[in-house]
Amino acid sequence: MSAEAAEGFLRNRSGSSGPFCLTVNFLQPHDVCEWIRINAVVPSNPRYENLDLPPLPDNFEYDDREPQDTIDNRNGDEPATNNWTKSHWRYYIWSYYRIVEQVDAEIGVVLRALEESDHADNTLVVFTSDHGEGMAEHQLTTKQFCYDSAAKVPLIIWWPGHIAHKVDTTHLVSGIDIVPTILDYLDIDIPNNIDGRSLRPILEGNNPSWRDFVVMEARGNLGRMVRSKNYKYITFDPDDGDDQLFDMKNDPGETVNLIYKSSYSDIKNQHKDYLRDWESNLNVQKDVPTDDAWWYS
Repeated sequence: MSAEAAEGFLRNRSGSSGPFCLTVNFLQPHDVCEWIRINAVVPSNPRYENLDLPPLPDNFEYDDREPQDTIDNRNGDEPATNNWTKSHWRYYIWSYYRIVEQVDAEIGVVLRALEESDHADNTLVVFTSDHGEGMAEHQLTTKQFCYDSAAKVPLIIWWPGHIAHKVDTTHLVSGIDIVPTILDYLDIDIPNNIDGRSLRPILEGNNPSWRDFVVMEARGNLGRMVRSKNYKYITFDPDDGDDQLFDMKNDPGETVNLIYKSSYSDIKNQHKDYLRDWESNLNVQKDVPTDDAWWYS
């Protein structure tokens, strides 16, 4: 119903009614987790035998020396996947694609209404998501880990005549950049205590001086990922010795953990320094729920 409500708003709002902010939230494809639970047991006569199933990802296998929390995530959160056949894994990917098709159609309803309204030429459209999906990479589903399948999200910003039509793979951006970007386009001063940066210079085709890294958290604040231009460092517990370091330029599938190679010790230490610097600037609130909180149990 979100798409229909947004469509009605756009088609019935006069162009002279002043500025507006319309947020449209879609449930799917988030609830692929429910699909996983419903289809946890592989049927004796699988109904997908005649489907043209997509292949497994190249990084379907995984390294046994992962952080223990990632191993627990694979074995504990969705244990039924340990018994999945490769065909069932492929059926999971196929089903996720079908769910994405459904939400694509809903987004199309909203965008069509915008294009046919009085607001098409003066509306900034931002499309993004809160997290990714395992998609069988490293034999993982859902989220709560730091591999790119869960860490990367789509971010599309559109305003015809104002934003350059390009795909930017150079600048490290984050969800914290969305609010300052919107404020910038509204000509509203960006508060000093906002951590993100306006993406407007990048969107308009410029090449501004930019950050050296971004940080992601998983499982509350138990796991953290530091992503620089060429590398990714992952840690869940600095004391367990099973951190990860990946060369994202030459190993985008995150299959070769470089953390144990002495030749990469300087890069590892640099990323640890990045994380310490980031943590030192956090405005940590008192009495924040810990790993014993209800959502984690």
